[in-house]
Amino acid sequence: MDYYHFDEGGIAAVNAKAAEVILQDKHDFILIYNGNYDSVMHKKGPESVEALSALGTNCHTFSWISELIQNNWKHHNTLVGFAMNHGCHEIDGGCVSHGLDMVEDINIVHLYKGYLGKED
Repeated sequence: MDYYHFDEGGIAAVNAKAAEVILQDKHDFILIYNGNYDSVMHKKGPESVEALSALGTNCHTFSWISELIQNNWKHHNTLVGFAMNHGCHEIDGGCVSHGLDMVEDINIVHLYKGYLGKED
C-alpha cells in the first residue's frame, strides 16, 4: 500500500499525484481526497456560493479522473466512486456539523461510474 499526503499544493497536487498513479497502473484501489468542499461547507454552509463552487470543482475532477481511467485502464473492470460529502446540518451561526441521526446527516449524494474491461 502506498500513502501520499500533501501539506502544500492543495488539491492540484493531490490530483496530479492521482493522475500519475492512475497512469502507472500498479494499484487495485485508489482513494483520492479533495477536502475543498468539506472545508468550505463547514465554514459557510453546504449550499453557500463558496461551497457550491468547490463542489463544482470536485465534479469536474470526478469527470476528468473518470475519463483518465476509462482511457488508460481498458483491460480492467473498474468502478469509480465519488463521495462528495459525509452529510451535514447547519448549527448556530451558519456553520455546519455532522454526526447526528437526522436526515441532513444521512442523505448523501454519491456518484458512480463503472467500466468493463476489454479483452485483447
